[in-house]
Amino acid sequence: MSYLIIQDVKEINIPNIYLIHEDRIVKIKYKLDKNIYTIGLSFKIGWTLLKKKNNAYLIQIQNKQSLSRIREIDTYLKKNINDFPTIIDGDNIILQSNAVIDDIYSKNKGKSINISLFIKYIKKDDINYPIIHIVNE
Repeated sequence: MSYLIIQDVKEINIPNIYLIHEDRIVKIKYKLDKNIYTIGLSFKIGWTLLKKKNNAYLIQIQNKQSLSRIREIDTYLKKNINDFPTIIDGDNIILQSNAVIDDIYSKNKGKSINISLFIKYIKKDDINYPIIHIVNE
């Protein structure tokens, strides 16, 4: 069994994000305390709407402080990983469609849901894209 430590996105400290470049992926480590690190970056978005747009989903970020910190994370990843596409579209986080997100969307269409995200790692390819898991509490 494994556990996921989730903190409010506004509490994410950008200098505590470490990237480990390997052949096929870029691992993300986050420093929680002096000698405590997590693999991946997890954070709470809170109550929000999940909207469908073409073959993707948009998570609407309603809190301006949260949106600002997510933009800082996005900028950090773009600066430190070649060919990293933005995960931001206006006031939204973009998630690519998959069976899990399709299911969450169909069960909660039009409803406000409590969402946390877990950026597990960045997969290297022509475009280096993040593997993001949605945690619906």
